Amino acid sequence: MKKIYWDLDGVLRDLHKVTFINRPTHWGYTENGLDIFDIIGKDYTLLEKAPPTPFCKIAIKQPFVNILTHQPSSWILYTENWIKKYFSSISYNIIYVETRNQKIEIINKENAYLIEDCPLFNDYSRIILIDSPYNKNIKAKYRVKTPKQLEQLLILINKDLIWIKQEIKIISINTN
Repeated sequence: MKKIYWDLDGVLRDLHKVTFINRPTHWGYTENGLDIFDIIGKDYTLLEKAPPTPFCKIAIKQPFVNILTHQPSSWILYTENWIKKYFSSISYNIIYVETRNQKIEIINKENAYLIEDCPLFNDYSRIILIDSPYNKNIKAKYRVKTPKQLEQLLILINKDLIWIKQEIKIISINTN
């Protein structure tokens, strides 16, 4: 089974529903001059109150969930309370990284995949991008719009069928 990491915010936890009236259209979105960090900084309990995303249902179906997150240290206690609330019935591991690029280093070193929504990486070859208005301009090898699409892609990745499909495609291109 391939190792899969899950980003937390925007993938498993929906912070936008407790911080903004409108759905963010771009990374760094603000309402009334406040960004997500400003709003949460005024009330850290929003981190515990945030609902799970629809993709969270796919995560909790997995035998084990590896969470890989980059967030301010002041959020960690509230984040762990949220994780215990939604992941208490399954086994999980959470890794807090200090920089966004450490996520890429980890997945590359472990030949793993990362389910992510952030539009700020240089390399998306091992990222399964959760489609969002703020990452539309990113060229990603794997982009999913629905939990069902994610579930199907994870099945293919875990059975190594994604690579077989690509090899067949390359062979058919070379023979024409």
